[in-house]
Amino acid sequence: MMNDKKLRTVQKVGQTWRYDIRNIVGNVSGAQKSGFQTKQQAELAANEQLIKFQKNAFFKPTKQMRFSDLCEQYKKSRIYASKTQNNYKKTQIKYCDEFCRLSTYIVGNNKLKQLGNAVCSEIDANLIQEQLIKHLYNTHHRKSAGKRWSVFKKILNYAVQLNVYEVSPALACKPLYQGKIERKDHRRLTANEVQKLIDNAVDLQTQTMIVVASTTGMRPQEIFALQKTDISWNEAVININRAKDKEGKISLTKTQNGKRTVPLVDKTAKQLRLYLDDVEKRGSWEQKNSLFVFANRDGNTIDYHNFNRRKFRQTREKAKLDDQIMFRLLRHFYAATIIAAKLPTQKV
Repeated sequence: MMNDKKLRTVQKVGQTWRYDIRNIVGNVSGAQKSGFQTKQQAELAANEQLIKFQKNAFFKPTKQMRFSDLCEQYKKSRIYASKTQNNYKKTQIKYCDEFCRLSTYIVGNNKLKQLGNAVCSEIDANLIQEQLIKHLYNTHHRKSAGKRWSVFKKILNYAVQLNVYEVSPALACKPLYQGKIERKDHRRLTANEVQKLIDNAVDLQTQTMIVVASTTGMRPQEIFALQKTDISWNEAVININRAKDKEGKISLTKTQNGKRTVPLVDKTAKQLRLYLDDVEKRGSWEQKNSLFVFANRDGNTIDYHNFNRRKFRQTREKAKLDDQIMFRLLRHFYAATIIAAKLPTQKV
């Protein structure tokens, strides 16, 4: 543990006193507070805050510490720092979240117990190669596996900075991917399977969303952000101008060409009218007055993960289809259909 006097500083700013507490993890400020009338008041407050930090955030890794404990301690310290730092940058918080997710992944994964239970001095290139790299390669998509591997190397680099290792063991490991990776084909839906999903939908809203996705090729984010004014009944088209991003906010479409107009076929128009009439009869006041076509009871946009977990999964099980079928595959079904019909695909 570092000397307390090195961890905290007290200085006069204008007519008042301020204390700063430096977090040794990442060398970022742990806490800062000003407005004290005397130096003694600032020192007392700094000491109290320092005690809290020492219980929660500060630790000194050693070679005999288990790697899972290193991950857990680092996760706690980074979370505590992000909560107490006033001017903590968004990029640093995102960086912190990546560490937290990886440490939770290593500690909680039964297949990585040997790596998590090993002390830091036992971790070498062979153990990393057999445990982590092999597991990531076999169970994760290339992009996801690459992110986890990158963050794992950063944890080891951090341990090098604190003299746990002289050189990072990850440097002696073979690359996560070597050569060209054969891309696995997507699960392809048939017209019969799409019809089963429509017939076995758990409610009218889910049924309508399946029809819209399979006949327009709209992305799930675009369907959730679809507004009533985007439907042009007279011209029989749907104007796609916006999408729902990962944070749940309505923003621009995924690509610049995402702003497009798709035809509204008779089947889709009939299903949409049936659904909107049902909302007017049975929907809540918020749903009736919502801007969005597919709104929840509060009138807000539907959460994609909740929809997949609660409604689409039940529809799939009711239709007795395999769990590889996801809602986003309906867009792929539409693309395959128009390609088979030799229609232009520039604006799918």
